[in-house]
Amino acid sequence: MQWGIGIYPAYAQSDGLDWNNTRGGNEDDSVLAPEFSFDLDTAPMLLIHGDADKWASMNSVKVWEKMRSMGIQCELHTLALRPHCFQREASPGTGSYTWLDRIGEYLQPFIAEP
Repeated sequence: MQWGIGIYPAYAQSDGLDWNNTRGGNEDDSVLAPEFSFDLDTAPMLLIHGDADKWASMNSVKVWEKMRSMGIQCELHTLALRPHCFQREASPGTGSYTWLDRIGEYLQPFIAEP
Protein backbone atom coordinates (compact mmCIF):
# COMPACT_ATOMS: atom_id res chain seq x y z
CA MET A 1 0.00 0.00 0.00
CA GLN A 2 1.33 3.43 -0.92
CA TRP A 3 -0.99 5.59 1.22
CA GLY A 4 -3.89 5.49 3.65
CA ILE A 5 -6.79 7.79 4.50
CA GLY A 6 -8.36 7.65 7.95
CA ILE A 7 -11.80 9.26 8.12
CA TYR A 8 -12.67 9.87 11.78
CA PRO A 9 -10.85 6.86 13.25
CA ALA A 10 -12.78 5.56 16.24
CA TYR A 11 -11.97 3.09 19.02
CA ALA A 12 -8.34 4.21 18.82
CA GLN A 13 -7.82 5.10 22.50
CA SER A 14 -8.14 3.35 25.81
CA ASP A 15 -10.94 5.87 26.51
CA GLY A 16 -13.38 4.62 23.91
CA LEU A 17 -12.39 1.06 23.04
CA ASP A 18 -15.99 -0.18 23.13
CA TRP A 19 -17.99 2.96 22.40
CA ASN A 20 -17.43 6.69 21.94
CA ASN A 21 -14.92 8.52 24.10
CA THR A 22 -16.57 9.13 27.47
CA ARG A 23 -13.91 11.59 28.64
CA GLY A 24 -13.17 13.26 25.30
CA GLY A 25 -9.86 11.49 24.76
CA ASN A 26 -7.89 14.43 26.13
CA GLU A 27 -6.59 12.81 29.30
CA ASP A 28 -2.90 11.97 29.61
CA ASP A 29 -3.74 8.41 30.66
CA SER A 30 -5.72 7.77 27.45
CA VAL A 31 -3.38 5.86 25.15
CA LEU A 32 -3.64 4.28 21.72
CA ALA A 33 -5.24 0.85 21.58
CA PRO A 34 -2.77 -1.98 20.82
CA GLU A 35 -4.44 -2.51 17.42
CA PHE A 36 -3.11 0.90 16.38
CA SER A 37 0.51 -0.15 16.00
CA PHE A 38 2.85 1.12 13.33
CA ASP A 39 6.28 0.27 11.98
CA LEU A 40 8.56 1.84 9.39
CA ASP A 41 6.67 0.00 6.62
CA THR A 42 3.47 1.84 7.53
CA ALA A 43 2.18 3.81 4.54
CA PRO A 44 1.85 7.60 4.70
CA MET A 45 -1.57 8.59 5.98
CA LEU A 46 -4.05 11.45 5.87
CA LEU A 47 -6.39 11.73 8.88
CA ILE A 48 -9.60 13.79 8.73
CA HIS A 49 -11.81 14.22 11.79
CA GLY A 50 -14.61 16.55 12.84
CA ASP A 51 -13.91 18.36 16.10
CA ALA A 52 -17.51 17.88 17.30
CA ASP A 53 -17.44 14.10 16.81
CA LYS A 54 -18.50 12.05 19.85
CA TRP A 55 -15.67 9.70 18.80
CA ALA A 56 -13.21 12.35 19.83
CA SER A 57 -10.91 13.96 17.31
CA MET A 58 -8.18 13.17 19.85
CA ASN A 59 -8.30 9.65 18.35
CA SER A 60 -6.84 11.13 15.17
CA VAL A 61 -4.48 13.40 17.10
CA LYS A 62 -3.02 10.47 19.05
CA VAL A 63 -2.57 8.42 15.84
CA TRP A 64 -0.91 11.44 14.17
CA GLU A 65 1.39 12.02 17.16
CA LYS A 66 2.46 8.37 17.23
CA MET A 67 3.14 8.18 13.50
CA ARG A 68 5.05 11.48 13.46
CA SER A 69 7.14 10.45 16.47
CA MET A 70 8.22 7.39 14.47
CA GLY A 71 9.10 9.46 11.40
CA ILE A 72 6.13 8.19 9.39
CA GLN A 73 4.55 10.74 7.07
CA CYS A 74 1.11 11.69 8.37
CA GLU A 75 -1.19 14.69 7.91
CA LEU A 76 -4.02 15.63 10.25
CA HIS A 77 -6.99 17.84 9.43
CA THR A 78 -9.72 18.56 11.97
CA LEU A 79 -12.86 20.18 10.61
CA ALA A 80 -14.48 22.86 12.76
CA LEU A 81 -17.94 22.16 14.19
CA ARG A 82 -18.22 18.86 12.34
CA PRO A 83 -19.85 15.79 13.96
CA HIS A 84 -19.40 12.12 13.11
CA CYS A 85 -20.48 11.41 9.51
CA PHE A 86 -19.45 14.95 8.60
CA GLN A 87 -19.73 14.21 4.90
CA ARG A 88 -23.52 14.28 5.32
CA GLU A 89 -23.73 17.38 7.54
CA ALA A 90 -21.75 20.35 6.33
CA SER A 91 -21.00 23.35 8.51
CA PRO A 92 -21.30 26.42 6.27
CA GLY A 93 -18.52 28.97 6.48
CA THR A 94 -15.97 26.63 8.08
CA GLY A 95 -14.27 25.28 4.95
CA SER A 96 -15.58 21.84 5.76
CA TYR A 97 -17.14 21.40 2.34
CA THR A 98 -13.64 20.85 0.98
CA TRP A 99 -12.79 17.53 2.63
CA LEU A 100 -12.99 15.61 -0.67
CA ASP A 101 -10.79 18.25 -2.30
CA ARG A 102 -8.26 17.80 0.51
CA ILE A 103 -8.16 14.06 -0.16
CA GLY A 104 -7.59 14.77 -3.87
CA GLU A 105 -4.74 17.17 -3.04
CA TYR A 106 -3.18 14.63 -0.68
CA LEU A 107 -3.25 11.89 -3.33
CA GLN A 108 -1.65 13.96 -6.11
CA PRO A 109 1.97 12.93 -5.30
CA PHE A 110 0.93 9.26 -5.33
CA ILE A 111 -0.76 9.37 -8.75
CA ALA A 112 1.55 8.17 -11.49
CA GLU A 113 2.08 10.46 -14.46
CA PRO A 114 0.85 9.01 -17.80
